[in-house]
Amino acid sequence: MSHLKKAVTLIRGQKDKDTWKCPGCGGENIVKDDPEPYHKCKDCGERGYEWDFYSPFSPEELKKFEEEEPYDRPKPWHGKPGNFSGQDLSGEDFAESEEFDGANLSNANLSGSNFAGAVLENAKMRGANCKNTNFEGAQMYGVNMKGADLSGANFLGADLTDAYLEGAIYDSATQWPKGFDPKEYGATARGLFEN
Repeated sequence: MSHLKKAVTLIRGQKDKDTWKCPGCGGENIVKDDPEPYHKCKDCGERGYEWDFYSPFSPEELKKFEEEEPYDRPKPWHGKPGNFSGQDLSGEDFAESEEFDGANLSNANLSGSNFAGAVLENAKMRGANCKNTNFEGAQMYGVNMKGADLSGANFLGADLTDAYLEGAIYDSATQWPKGFDPKEYGATARGLFEN
């Protein structure tokens, strides 16, 4: 049996015995999430496959296994999600793009960018700068925008089903889909008078 097959066997055999940890916050409150095979951290909203939350091996060991015998693990619909964490993508036009489906955009600067009609399902956008960003009509199911700055952002017509907005801030210029209450999703108003 190859090293990779041993790794996969060990992961499947031991995952119920050992503790799962969230790669985002280190929390252990991991649950299955729809659509399968996603899992979710109930503490910070991080989403991913089960192997993103559990492995008895270090990242270096897993990389070695992959090099010895590539393993076709399931990927999102159009391929491997991109990692744009911390990058400056401000002022760019990404309208109708599918490049960000499941992508990591945590702490990225997206201010003034156009994501109208783009696919951002299950994207990780924790701490992202989304000031004056256009998300009109975007598909944002399950997006994690914990701590993001949403001041002046346009979400009109966007699908924010199961979005995670804990600690995200918005202002009077932020536009939301009809009937959407950002406070119910954990977002905080900045500079607005609360009743």
